[in-house]
Amino acid sequence: MFTGISSFDPRRHPRGSDGKFEPAPPAGPPDAGLAADLADSAPSPTAPAGPVLPEALAARRRLAKDAATPAGTLTALAEDPDDHWLRVRVARNPNTPPETLAALAAGPSLLVQWQVALNPNTPPAVLARLADVPDGNVRLGVANNLSTPPETLARLADDTNPDVRVLAEAGLPDTPPDRVAQLARHGDQMVRIRVARREGLPVGVLAELAGDDHGRVSEAARSNPGFSAPGVAAHAGLLAD
Repeated sequence: MFTGISSFDPRRHPRGSDGKFEPAPPAGPPDAGLAADLADSAPSPTAPAGPVLPEALAARRRLAKDAATPAGTLTALAEDPDDHWLRVRVARNPNTPPETLAALAAGPSLLVQWQVALNPNTPPAVLARLADVPDGNVRLGVANNLSTPPETLARLADDTNPDVRVLAEAGLPDTPPDRVAQLARHGDQMVRIRVARREGLPVGVLAELAGDDHGRVSEAARSNPGFSAPGVAAHAGLLAD
């Protein structure tokens, strides 16, 4: 039984340096000539001030969680050095910009990396790096992300963790149709959800998933663009009866 995601407890999650990316190399010495030219030039207009964040931690956490929070505010919240849970919420937020997610992924927190791995805004190159993190929950997040490129899913389909392998296989575009049909009946809901989000699912498979007893599986299938094709909804209704 696939239990990699459902059994994850953030309060007990390790937060060491495992999976920490190498920091960027330090900047080289400044160009003296360029610095002199800049000093002689007219002063540039004052840069606009960044977003003003509330002083109360609870208010900042609410902003970090709210999908309507502007991207610039989320970036400012991600730079808070004192509150780990602010960064976790920003990493999860669907409005967080890709460059901020990339910066969060480079940090030491496995919990933050896991949330970045699940975020649909995360750049494919960052997902490819996260696919090499030793922590299985992070790799599960990458395998479950619709933005993960096929070449990264192909690597994860050979992962040492069987849960990662099956989830990656459920998302791979070139998984054989008969295997996709098998995975649509997998015992774990997360695998069925991953199949339900695939493009080009056969009518019968999509209709079966739309009638799944688990609400999240059914919702994923009914949100699939292919569900609006003629006959799919009717087929799903017959199955539900």
